[in-house]
Formats: sequence, C-alpha cells, structure tokens
Amino acid sequence: MEFIKENQFVSAFIASVLTVAVGLMMFVVLEPSVGHAVDDVFVVEQIIIGEISFLATSTDVTLADINGLTGGVSNGSYEVVVTTNDADGYAMTLSFEDAVAMQRDTGGGVIANYSPVGIPDISFDPDTEVFGQFAFTVSADNISDLVQRFRNDGVVCNDAGGGDAIASCWDAPSSGIIPIVNTSSATSASGATTTIHFRIDVPNNPVPAIPTGTYHATATLTATVN
Repeated sequence: MEFIKENQFVSAFIASVLTVAVGLMMFVVLEPSVGHAVDDVFVVEQIIIGEISFLATSTDVTLADINGLTGGVSNGSYEVVVTTNDADGYAMTLSFEDAVAMQRDTGGGVIANYSPVGIPDISFDPDTEVFGQFAFTVSADNISDLVQRFRNDGVVCNDAGGGDAIASCWDAPSSGIIPIVNTSSATSASGATTTIHFRIDVPNNPVPAIPTGTYHATATLTATVN
C-alpha cells in the first residue's frame, strides 16, 4: 500500500515538474514578442476632390434703347465670380446660341455680329460700316487670367505680355466655343472676377434698316477645372 502511495507521490511530483518546465519553455519562446519593442508603420490617406463654384453677380443684361434711324451706342456688362480649390486652376468659355447672336424676338430680323479687323480690335470702330453691330470683350481682376486673345499692349490685341485696358479688344460673338479665361492655380477664397462687356452700335440711317422690336442674344458661360 505504501508502495502505491509512493508511486502516486512520485507521479504527481514528476507531473508538477513537467508543468513548470513546459511553462518555462513557453515563456522563453513567447518572451521576445512581449518583452521587446516592435514597430508598425502605416499611412492615413485622404483625397480632396477639386471643386468649382460659379456665382453670377449680375442679372440678365438690358441695354439702353437705340433709335432705329438716327442710331446710337448702348453698353452693358455681365459679371461672374469663380472659386476653385483645384491646384491646376480653371478654364472658362463663352458661346452664343445663334450664329448671328442678336436675334429679333418675333418676325425675323437681326443685329449683325461685329466684324473685327484685328484679332480682335483694340477699339470698337464700326464707323466704316453702314449696318448695326453687336460686339463683346472680356476683362478680369487678374489680368493673367485672361487668354492671350483679350490682352493688349495698348495698340494691338492678342499680346501674350499685354495688359487689360478698359473697353479694349472687341470681338465678334460666335455660336462656337470661345475661350476667355484660363488659370493655372487655385483661386483665393474670395474667387476670381471676370466681366463680359457688350456693345451695340447702330449708325445713322443703317443699311439695311433694323426693324423695330426687342432683340435678344442668349449666351452661355462655362467654367471647368483644369
């Protein structure tokens, strides 16, 4: 009986020793991962999408009345503020709905598009023509925003290093896409202002005569990020 008890004691002792030994071995194996510093490098990524806003600070343009026989000149303008966070800036274009932009509302009749001699004309000069004409030009708070076509050196337009003299570089309306602004960086928080100027000149006793009535030119400005 004592022999059996001694065997049970020995077996229990051996089991305890084995348990401790296994525990020590596991600690030795696991210890490097719990006892030393480890690094885990990761990146947080955020994409900011380029956006553009378009704020027209003017309503539809209403020009002053012009007498059909004795003639006259009428001016108007349309102003827009563009804001973008796009690092490459934005481009803006202008187009008119009709090939001859200024159309009479009812019964037919048009006011002819301006016919610039230059590219475009530094000044609005329809004196050599005997018919009424409709023209436009563009100015910007930031001269560098204007496409080359609307910059001038005070003598001619389409000057890459030119400025933006008031009421200069008059051009013909077109139903095609007319680039007017192109920038290469984001705008300030207050945006960039562009103004489209319009002018109609009717000479004394125009030929052909311009029928009485209301005339409209429908124009579209489009701004897109570069």
